[in-house]
Amino acid sequence: KKAIALTVDSSANYCKAHPLTGGKQIVCENWRNLISVGAKPIAITNCLNFGSPENEENMGEFVECVMGLGEACSYLDFPVVSGNVSFYNQTKDIGIKPTPTIGGVGLISNYKNMVTMNLKSVGNIVLVVGKTEGHLDQSLFARDILNEKNGPPPEINLFNEKNNGEIILQLIDSKFIKAAHDVSLGGIITALSKMCIKGKKGATLKKANYLINQFEYLFAEDQGRYIIEIDKNDLQNVTKILLENSVHFDELGTVNNDDLIIDEKSKVSIDDLIKSHTTWLT
Repeated sequence: KKAIALTVDSSANYCKAHPLTGGKQIVCENWRNLISVGAKPIAITNCLNFGSPENEENMGEFVECVMGLGEACSYLDFPVVSGNVSFYNQTKDIGIKPTPTIGGVGLISNYKNMVTMNLKSVGNIVLVVGKTEGHLDQSLFARDILNEKNGPPPEINLFNEKNNGEIILQLIDSKFIKAAHDVSLGGIITALSKMCIKGKKGATLKKANYLINQFEYLFAEDQGRYIIEIDKNDLQNVTKILLENSVHFDELGTVNNDDLIIDEKSKVSIDDLIKSHTTWLT
């Protein structure tokens, strides 16, 4: 009944902005991807892609990325078992952005308990697990919508990463979680849209109950977060487990049949979401 979960991650923009944090972030996102399907993370391999090490800035990026990878792997007990380094990736003496790439593997002890990201049932409650601080620097929203490419990547709190991930696994093992997806590039709204598209279901969002503007809340790329779908009858049990383990969570909204409803002014049908997702290139 065992199954293997595999994931691959990289983040050149985060690593260019702050190599130490970027190195940690890739490991943590890899960890979250495995956790999200109910897999216990076991180990990673890496492919570290950089410009010429004879350039001191490139060499500095390499050293700091490796330090970040090592710190996160050590804390999460997620060892590097193999890997390679690729230097001199450049054109006319201009090196690529630091691009460490991580491949992670995890074990699902019983494949029947595997969790997928697609929303399952109308009326179910959707929670965001992990704190949303509103970090927009280096986010897709900042880079692609605002054309703002400065600032640091989101901070990594390794205690929260480990604690939140272990509690998500506990909730999956207890069969409380119907669907799950990690929050990464694009923030809450992008992760939720993927869940809607996969499940061909909509979601009605509640207003965040603390002081943060809508763009920061929906598009921020704060780390250590998951979106989970639970049965409304399990809400009390799930929130009790989260609170007992000091895990921050927000009630994001509920699953509906047809539309992603952000507020009275902002609504998109799931058919339109699917169309945008599948025909964007043409």
